[in-house]
Amino acid sequence: MVFHLDHQLVQALSPLAVAGYLRQNGWEASNPYGSYGRIFRRMNEAGENDEILISTSQEVSDYATVMSVFVNDLAEIEGRPPSEVLEDLTLTSFDVVKLRAADADDIGSISLDTSIDLHQQAREILIAAANVAAAPQPRAYWQGRQFQLVNAYADSLRVGQTQRGSFVVPILSPWQFSMPADNNQPLLSFEHPFGRRSTRVLAEALKATRQAIDAVMVDGVKVAFSRAVKAGVSANLCRALGRIASITDGVHVSLQWSTTKPERLVADLRLHRDDASVLLEASRIMTEISPIPDTKITGIIQEIKSRLDAWDGVAIILANIDGALRKVRVGFTDEQRERVFAAGNEKSYVSVFGELKISGRQMELLNSRDFFVYPIEEDDEDASEQEH
Repeated sequence: MVFHLDHQLVQALSPLAVAGYLRQNGWEASNPYGSYGRIFRRMNEAGENDEILISTSQEVSDYATVMSVFVNDLAEIEGRPPSEVLEDLTLTSFDVVKLRAADADDIGSISLDTSIDLHQQAREILIAAANVAAAPQPRAYWQGRQFQLVNAYADSLRVGQTQRGSFVVPILSPWQFSMPADNNQPLLSFEHPFGRRSTRVLAEALKATRQAIDAVMVDGVKVAFSRAVKAGVSANLCRALGRIASITDGVHVSLQWSTTKPERLVADLRLHRDDASVLLEASRIMTEISPIPDTKITGIIQEIKSRLDAWDGVAIILANIDGALRKVRVGFTDEQRERVFAAGNEKSYVSVFGELKISGRQMELLNSRDFFVYPIEEDDEDASEQEH
């Protein structure tokens, strides 16, 4: 029996993706069939060869017709509904992240506000994983300017058709996504495209999140989640997961690998509403203890009272932080010492980059670099000379 399928969905099937799906499932390309066809063969359980025909060009006028027959034939061989086979073929270019909210009503619906929040937090989950994939090493907290690669990846994400069954939101991540290397950056070699690196990070991070939650009773939130940072867990990920768990009666996050490039990694995290408070507390702690990278502070060095040869290289800069004057402790390298010492004595206006660590009201700039002394304006020099 031939089932009628959505013409547009069938027309949108990629011949390359379909061929990849077939090869992944044991089919082998055989002889051509005309100018725009290819026969695939696979031996069945009875020891006989099954044959199936696909069209190799979406430009031919009967592409949708040929591929509709193909989907029906494949569904009969696999013993599945044609609509289910078509859905799998449509998603062959994607890794699919599924968020299942448990508190849907009898018709599979949730409130509009919850749905909007669910989609937003799903995006934050993917971006948190992509940041880890793009960076040299994981961080406990991601903030500030985002990697260009991550922005482009976020733009490539798609939302699949919502599924019923406790309200399922499928986020489609193109596993082959990548960007051309910047000519000004060294060309790095990776085993996987960036899209797949991001979902692999997510799989590891979801597993580590469950382990951290389970370890909280023994180790406490700070220790348990600090240990999970190396696996890709961050304040951003915990905040997004905690938010979802708090607005729904639990959530199930899973990852379905592209059928053309499956992985052995299992990504499956089930959260209950009670887990939300742990995750949100973990997010708060990791945010507080994490230095803010690539931070520029500008201000005036407070007076250095010791002699240069006795100075330990640590200075206090009175800087404008979020609209308020704050004292920031900065340690300088030996190469910077003389210039910093002179700028302090002259009360010069300076700037310096580093990682800003905030502990309560105390601030410290770590790994200082790019120290700059602003030139004194002529009017200021004249006023200084008149004072003397």
